[in-house]
Amino acid sequence: MAKLRVKAKARGRSRVTSLKPAITLTEAMANPDLFGKVFASPSFWTWKVVAKLIDGIPLTEKREIDLLVRAVHGDESAPARTCRQPGARRGPAQGSRGILELLAR
Repeated sequence: MAKLRVKAKARGRSRVTSLKPAITLTEAMANPDLFGKVFASPSFWTWKVVAKLIDGIPLTEKREIDLLVRAVHGDESAPARTCRQPGARRGPAQGSRGILELLAR
């Protein structure tokens, strides 16, 4: 699980501390009381893989690993030009919008 590192002042000295979230993004997307109903459709499985990567959860299904390999390596050929601004590949508009709204909360 990903941890947030923050600087905290203690008795005039700065120190770095780690905060563990109460719930992971993956758990929030699966919990029906939170966002589970919104992300219940099978079409959101790719976004659930992204959530696992954000949370530092290992990918266990073959299709999850295949998705990551395709996203990183593509067709294994060299890019035609340099990427000026890295970002995730966009899926259907609703899926992209939904995941961005969840991450903004």
